[in-house]
Amino acid sequence: MTLKDLGCSVVLFAVLAPLSLSACSRYMNNSKAVEARASVNQLVNAAQSAYEREQMPSTISPGSASAPVHALCASAKNTVPATASAIRGKKYVSMPSEWGGSPTEGWKCLHFDMSTPQYYMYSYKSDGVSFKVTAQGDLDGDGKLSSFEHGGKISGGSLVLEAMMKETDSLE
Repeated sequence: MTLKDLGCSVVLFAVLAPLSLSACSRYMNNSKAVEARASVNQLVNAAQSAYEREQMPSTISPGSASAPVHALCASAKNTVPATASAIRGKKYVSMPSEWGGSPTEGWKCLHFDMSTPQYYMYSYKSDGVSFKVTAQGDLDGDGKLSSFEHGGKISGGSLVLEAMMKETDSLE
């Protein structure tokens, strides 16, 4: 190998190394974003299943009849984790107690929790007519959050889901 060949190899390496590192970083962040997409889809399906469960009105008296009621789960009182700083450039391991609620409210109503480490902060909001599930992350730790949102609304007695998940800065 001549000195000229060696010089060309060094220049080529100097040009290609940053490109490959950038591509590798983008690939890694995209693979981490799979968590958010899958969890948001799972939560949307859970919200739909919860709506389809038949509930009886609380005011029914013995010996009477009533049509079953369908309702969205009420909003979760908390995000998991509680703040975005817990997932800023790192994974968070939640406690089972963070996935609280009741049979008609929040995470318990949705039958959702995570026992594995997570890169994203999750929220569920409902006004009784519509709902929104959000996953926010900060994979690079710069304080700017990515966002994955999906939801639905009740229309004509049926729950209609949004056509697509909305992603903002998904590799952030």
